[in-house]
Amino acid sequence: MASQGLALDIALYPGADVESRMTANGQTIVLFSSSDSTKKIMQHYRAEAEALGLKITIDESDGAVSSIKAKNEKGSVLTVMISDEGDRRLGDLFIAT
Repeated sequence: MASQGLALDIALYPGADVESRMTANGQTIVLFSSSDSTKKIMQHYRAEAEALGLKITIDESDGAVSSIKAKNEKGSVLTVMISDEGDRRLGDLFIAT
């Protein structure tokens, strides 16, 4: 899937509804929502990170919130946080290069 202009060529979760997006100074923040499960969304971003050579350093779940953080040797970072909100998942995607 195309990166849709996201830094590091990270692909936005397929079918996600983008709520807002901001890019400045090598950083991208995307707020999105999806009706898919948190597990499925996080699998997508784990695969994206690994395919791009980012090492996952944090992978945790605390009740209704799950997050991963991945980085590479150049200091690029991917952080994904997903929270369950009833029948929707709200996602916060942060990419820094």
